[in-house]
Amino acid sequence: MAGQDCVTCGMGPLQGKGSALKVLLIGVGRFVRILAEGLMRRGADASHVDSIDWRHLDPIRRLRMLRSHDLVHFYWGRRVRLEEILACRLSGTRVIYTFVGSDVLRLQEGAGWKRVRARLALRRVDCVTAVAPWLSEELKALGIDSRVMPFAFVRKPAAIAPLPERFTVLTYIPIKRESFYGWDLIHRLALEFPEIAFSIVGHDGTSLPQLPNVRYHGWVEAFEPLADQASVFLRLMRHDGLARTVLESLACCRHVLWTYSYPFCRQVKDYDTLRSQLCDLRQHPSLNEAGGCYVWERFAQDRIMSDCLDLYRSVLDRKPPSESQNQADDQICRQQNDP
Repeated sequence: MAGQDCVTCGMGPLQGKGSALKVLLIGVGRFVRILAEGLMRRGADASHVDSIDWRHLDPIRRLRMLRSHDLVHFYWGRRVRLEEILACRLSGTRVIYTFVGSDVLRLQEGAGWKRVRARLALRRVDCVTAVAPWLSEELKALGIDSRVMPFAFVRKPAAIAPLPERFTVLTYIPIKRESFYGWDLIHRLALEFPEIAFSIVGHDGTSLPQLPNVRYHGWVEAFEPLADQASVFLRLMRHDGLARTVLESLACCRHVLWTYSYPFCRQVKDYDTLRSQLCDLRQHPSLNEAGGCYVWERFAQDRIMSDCLDLYRSVLDRKPPSESQNQADDQICRQQNDP
């Protein structure tokens, strides 16, 4: 629990500036909360702040929070803030920055000076991680080195729910990002296959067509019960990270159709392949037991938390980025940014 003298993992005690490691996680609320809870169960003094709430905090309060922790872990940020990373460096607070998906896309599509600023900031970070290999490759193309490190974990259910009698498609479509999450393809499927039920998580149906075979669930805290009621999960984004809904669907032994190639998922690139794969699963319904076994082992909570603590250990044990190297990097970035 928080307040113990140290965090222990495979190699012995892990300590901070004082007697207990103080970790601050900043990012997507649900994900940093789950990660913080896992760290606290292993003895860390971990706190978390949603990235939107973080932006609304008074700047002085943000700086005080950064300086009062041993390690700050930014888990998806809408913007890499150089001033916050510098504040950590000046106070001796170590920094990990994790890219999860859309944050990489923002860098790719951002103005040149924004990419230069991000590179300046990230060169002062102790460790940059990406949750998926393809994100790490995209960062490398931008001149940013990163380590592939997933932080999501799943739990093996006590029992695997049988497939529903009616073939049911589950997908996630958030409000105001319908097109990005593949709504056009989902809508086309729903019109072509009125006998298939479509279950939409994350959207209340406002501004979207009301079809008799489409049900909108809005935002839900627990995804697994809906996965248990589905035959297949669709993830049809044009750019993505290692989606937790994909892992949770696999953990429920459901087949997954995804725009990315991933173990025990079926990759779809366009409507024709999506339609073909969906028809095949409908004609030959089955549980994805191999996919379930894969994520139960690879994304077991103990394994992910052990990897996380090992990462924190390596960051705390190594020397921070040298200022001389940072000055050299700054000069390179200035030269590249000059017209």
